[in-house]
Amino acid sequence: QVCLYLLVACWGYHFAGDKAEGYFLDNLPDSDAFRIASALLFLHVLIAFLVKNVVLVRAVHKIVAPSRVDVSLRESGGQRAQAEFATCAVLLLCAYWAVANAIPFFSDFLALVGSLLSGPISFVLPAVFLMGALQREAGSSSAAGTFELSQRMEGQPDAAMSRMSSFSSQCRDAGRRLTRFDFV
Repeated sequence: QVCLYLLVACWGYHFAGDKAEGYFLDNLPDSDAFRIASALLFLHVLIAFLVKNVVLVRAVHKIVAPSRVDVSLRESGGQRAQAEFATCAVLLLCAYWAVANAIPFFSDFLALVGSLLSGPISFVLPAVFLMGALQREAGSSSAAGTFELSQRMEGQPDAAMSRMSSFSSQCRDAGRRLTRFDFV
């Protein structure tokens, strides 16, 4: 993903030079290329929304219809549960659209939030979650317990990799349980 963004940025600077705008579509003339790029960007945002907001939509669905939140498509009432889930997703999408269009400086605000939180979300939180999972597995919740755990695991790369593998398989299993759409 980073390589793709870098390619688009370099391509834009190659053609526009120092006159390149921060928003990609502002660099295109009003033509078919602009309309195609707009449609592709819309599809990208729509798919990214659906993928990234599954957990939030599930939480809203759990508030709206707690008895049907875990009903799969093949079970009795499954079609209604799937329709409710899809409705919650569409309503959240509409709410996000309304907020984005109601705030006049939304793009600047979004850039500020992204600048401030992108690093911690990408680099700090995964390490914190891993340490928390390792502490929980070791039965300790103190900083000293974390230090002892790291000391025990130092020099034992196989044990560390085994724990990481176990943790990633647990995350994968949890993700499967949270998936709401049954395609087959």
